[in-house]
Amino acid sequence: MDTTPEAPFPSEANRQALRRHSYSELSERDKWRHHAYDYAFRRRFLKDFERSSPIDPFGDWFNEGYVEAAERMEWRKVCETKFPTCGHRWRKTGFVCCSACKSTIPDYRMVLE
Repeated sequence: MDTTPEAPFPSEANRQALRRHSYSELSERDKWRHHAYDYAFRRRFLKDFERSSPIDPFGDWFNEGYVEAAERMEWRKVCETKFPTCGHRWRKTGFVCCSACKSTIPDYRMVLE
């Protein structure tokens, strides 16, 4: 099973598509994405930045690019939820959204466009 045609990575639609299938039904690409969402969740909510996790104890499925992309998606949701009229664009380098979310988002920086 490959969810790529129905929902791009990273997106909430892609994450939900992956959840509708058992792990054994996922293609290799989707397994990488599944683990990226897990690592992003652990970074965002548990402040766990390890390159291994309970479902990947040796870090075999850790992909820095995928994890960072999924983590940016998580932080965007925070900003869009709290500040729907913000209108800023994101880029990797250190996120700061509006001054109101500055302390919430420590690792990325916002670029006004």
